[in-house]
Amino acid sequence: MKVLFNLLVVSLLSFTALQAQTADDSYFLGKWEVLVKETPNGNVTLPARFEKKDGKLVGYFTDLESKQEKKMDTVFMNGAQINFAFNTAGYDLTAYLNKKDDDNAAGSLMDMFSMEAKRIKEAAAAPGSYFEGKWDALVKETPNGDATVPVRFEKKDGNWKGYFTEPGSTTEKDMASVKLDGENLVFEFSIAGYDVSVTLTKKDENTATGRLMSMFDVIATRKK
Repeated sequence: MKVLFNLLVVSLLSFTALQAQTADDSYFLGKWEVLVKETPNGNVTLPARFEKKDGKLVGYFTDLESKQEKKMDTVFMNGAQINFAFNTAGYDLTAYLNKKDDDNAAGSLMDMFSMEAKRIKEAAAAPGSYFEGKWDALVKETPNGDATVPVRFEKKDGNWKGYFTEPGSTTEKDMASVKLDGENLVFEFSIAGYDVSVTLTKKDENTATGRLMSMFDVIATRKK
């Protein structure tokens, strides 16, 4: 019985350790500072970035010579391991990384040089800066159907400013007021003879949702 218990404990610990090291592709998304160790030129730092486009992994690296970001040739997952290939300094190189902990990964370049990768965390954005920039605000199911209103927000001298473009026009107009209310952006303007107010709340990095006059749904999409 004692032997069986010990085997169960060992199996459980092994399973837990395996779970801790397992990573899907979402773990690798974002920016990394990759250190390639003990190359003929010494330790080399290789900034890298991974993202998903149309459901597929795409990778970028900062070229050692030009210092410009370039697209990797291939990126794919092999189980919990990310594999990638790229060309720099005239060499076709392959590499892989495995999760070490939440912010660190380890692997190899060309199965010759060990690599350590550290996640680069973006600085926290200032409150409200999410809403700055241009948006297409889609107002749903108004009496005249769906309507898209281009809007733009900025901060000047600590104060919010907003602009909108009426349908059929190319001229921006000033909004009557814009304010940040907690996590919500509230703004007012006059359009087609009506004074309206809109409240928007962040949904994801490029989409905000809310209501116009507490009556009509609004979906705002960031313009890049």
